[in-house]
Amino acid sequence: MMNAPNNVGSATCRPQTQNTCSRKTPVTQKTRATLFTKEGFKGGVTKITALNENAEPVGFGEILCVLESADIIDVEVSENFRRRGIGREICERLIAAAAESGVEVITLEARVSNVAARTLYKSLGFREISVRERYYGDGEDAVIMQKRLWKTRINL
Repeated sequence: MMNAPNNVGSATCRPQTQNTCSRKTPVTQKTRATLFTKEGFKGGVTKITALNENAEPVGFGEILCVLESADIIDVEVSENFRRRGIGREICERLIAAAAESGVEVITLEARVSNVAARTLYKSLGFREISVRERYYGDGEDAVIMQKRLWKTRINL
């Protein structure tokens, strides 16, 4: 169940609300503070927040679903909370949200150097399909990864 909170690795993952998406946190200040805006909480965007035992955000993920395709825009976990299954839980919830929206293909980008993230995504069924050269601001390449959500179609 995507909407039910789930405890993993000293954090609770839950869908974001208007209240949690407006919070500034060390995670968002360090990376992409603009993702946590009320304006960004519209349309086919699903955001998941991981909260620690003090209800402070320690991770988040965001996916944009449009028709039959989706893009995982971001998945991040605070450094002190990594390697506890929180990133996996966030990804699984994003994938579930895409499946519930009728998405057939999910795409994401990962830094070539981020072996841990690429390994996680592969374990979730993503495959590397191409490279975007100099994709990131520092000139690093991005590996494009894709996952197909297979479903039975009935043509009437």
